[in-house]
Amino acid sequence: MQSIVTCTIRVNEESWEKLKKIADKNKRSMNKEIEYIIDKRIEEFEFEHPDFKQEIELEKVI
Repeated sequence: MQSIVTCTIRVNEESWEKLKKIADKNKRSMNKEIEYIIDKRIEEFEFEHPDFKQEIELEKVI
């Protein structure tokens, strides 16, 4: 089981309200919507930077 990290973020109110509407349309909680956005961005980054995944794996070994 993966460990869960808790964090606090600051977001302007307009962006928060827009994200809340997006989460509602996607039938997700705000937390799940934020997790989804983070996961998608990580996927994009790893696609753009193929060596990134290897760097992370190497850091785990060291």
